Amino acid sequence: MPSVSIAVLQHDPKVNQSLTILLSQAFSSVYSARSLDELQLQIRKHRARAAILDMEMASVSDVQALSREFPATHIVCNHRIADDKMWTAVMNAGAADCLPSSDAEGIVTAALREAGAAEGVAA
Repeated sequence: MPSVSIAVLQHDPKVNQSLTILLSQAFSSVYSARSLDELQLQIRKHRARAAILDMEMASVSDVQALSREFPATHIVCNHRIADDKMWTAVMNAGAADCLPSSDAEGIVTAALREAGAAEGVAA
């Protein structure tokens, strides 16, 4: 298991719980946040290599700001509704990936790929 921290901000408690369980099997530390401010604090405090961000809790400009403020943190966005326009916008804003909220395994795989690449770990 890579010694990598990850921060999670999710609107839906069930998705949060599911992601946290899966992520804790792949990462040494998983930190849940209840707000965008708390997510920023978790990233800063724990030097999170990846952040899982529910787009129901943030805007495209928030993704852009996070990307600028934390260039070493890979942002993986998710949303419960498939919206190609929004997904393209968040990718252009600096997100490493964007997936449906229902694809927990895909979200974890994207986080592993991004954080693992940053650490030189094979995902």
